[in-house]
Parts: sequence; structure tokens; C-alpha cells
Amino acid sequence: MLNRHDARFHHSASEVAWHLGAPVSAVIPFDHAAAQRAIAQQRPLIVDSHSRVSRAVLDLAERVQQQLKAAGVQADVLPVAVPEHYLAHAFVAIHADASAHPSWRGFKIARPDFSSIPEVDDQFVAALDSMYAEATNFPRDLDHISSSMRQYYAFNSRRYCHSVAPGVPQAIIETGYLTSAADRAVLFDDPDTAAHGITEGILRFLRSTHPGPGVDAVRPLP
Repeated sequence: MLNRHDARFHHSASEVAWHLGAPVSAVIPFDHAAAQRAIAQQRPLIVDSHSRVSRAVLDLAERVQQQLKAAGVQADVLPVAVPEHYLAHAFVAIHADASAHPSWRGFKIARPDFSSIPEVDDQFVAALDSMYAEATNFPRDLDHISSSMRQYYAFNSRRYCHSVAPGVPQAIIETGYLTSAADRAVLFDDPDTAAHGITEGILRFLRSTHPGPGVDAVRPLP
């Protein structure tokens, strides 16, 4: 699957595959107008609002937000253009993965390559990793942590103004493979479980860095 960044060039999937020397299952034009509208309106970017995948990831983020709110923690679901030099006690980008290999499954979490607080970010990643694995029973997909994850645009405050401020603990989680039936069974059919894992990871981290009465445990899932 290839995201084509310039829709003016209408090359077929077979042409792209020939130039890449690798199989391409589909070529998706980049919807520049939709991206600009999302930035202008300060909302999450969902090119197809009826897409089950897009709605599932946004729903997962909103469930985490509600669970954190129930625990006394304010949380924002941010637009595609992160507020300039965003400040928070923690920032996590929630994504879902896909692969041409149907056997690939599991989750992975990373922190910025260029972190200003690497030890704290490592602590955040460890908390998310532990609680998400416990909640979902997903395997860890550590072999496929990519530079795109570690160099996620929202982490790069030196290059982009619409990014997280230096000193904010940051992480990115690929919550599972949408091309895996086992992962979809949780992400699509039992999203509270996946959200609970992320929420508990955030709360564990916050308890260790900002202990106080405002961070209460999320009630266990039935």
C-alpha cells in the first residue's frame, strides 16, 4: 500500500511496483485538500468519515479520553495539526498498523529518537508497554518499530511549530495490525479493552511522576 503524495501523476499500482521493485497492493492519492481543511478546522484528519478503520482509531482515542476523565485526568484528543508547542504531562499518539503479511500481529511502542528527556520517555514507554500487553494479551512486535515512529512529526519541535513542546514525555503506539483477524477482534469488537490498556499505562506513568489524589485507578473492566 503506497500513499501517493501528488495526485497529478496517475501512475497505476503496477507501474509503481515496477519502479519500486516490490509488490504494491494499491495506490492511494494523497488528499491535499482534505488535509488543509483538517488543519484549518483543527480537527482529526479522517479523509473518509465512513471508513471503519478511521472511525475505529478515533473511537479508541476518545475511549481513552473518557476513561482518563473518569480517573480525574484531563485529556485532549488533538487535531491533525497539534497545537503549537503543545504542553501536557504526557503525550501519546495512537495508531493502528497494517501489513501485506497476514501473519504479522501485535503492538509496538516507541519514543522520539531526539528526546530531550530520554529516561523519562523510556519510563513512559515501559508503563504503556506493560499495561497494554496485560490488557490485550497482544504479542510485542518490536522487530518492526520504524524510524517513522521514532521520528513522528509531532515529536519534532525543532522542525515543526505544530508539535509537542520539548520536555513533555512522548510516545507513539501502534495498537495492533488491522490486517490481523486476532488483532481486529479486540480493536474493532472490544475497543474498551485496548483503551483500558492505554489508559492504565498513562495512569501508571502519571502516578510515578505526579503522585497525588487526582489520579485514581480506572475501574477494572467487567
